[in-house]
Amino acid sequence: MNKIVISFLLTSFAGLSTLIGYFMIFIKGDKEKIITFSLSFSASVMITLSLIDLTYLLAIK
Repeated sequence: MNKIVISFLLTSFAGLSTLIGYFMIFIKGDKEKIITFSLSFSASVMITLSLIDLTYLLAIK
């Protein structure tokens, strides 16, 4: 696959994961616990995808 396509897919996945966490705030009633969970989930997805992208780029070289 093309490097640009893979980078775009990883970025889109990270953005959609953040959006899912953001929408959970409005669906559930206990906002403080949901905000904590969604921010933790978003951060972990972003960090994981960043590491995957870095290791993928290092593996190609």
